[in-house]
Amino acid sequence: MKVKELLLIPMNGDKAIDQMNQQGHSFFVFCDEKTDQVCVACKIKNEAYGILAANTE
Repeated sequence: MKVKELLLIPMNGDKAIDQMNQQGHSFFVFCDEKTDQVCVACKIKNEAYGILAANTE
């Protein structure tokens, strides 16, 4: 298994989606600038986007 470390940059969901598209990926891991949650922006069906937010509780 390959492990890759990520630098989680604080940003909002729109910026994360822009970064994901610029990099040509189907997902992008980031830190939400307002909540400090680890989140994943992702492409879903029909060119729509979603945000998954991690919760440790």
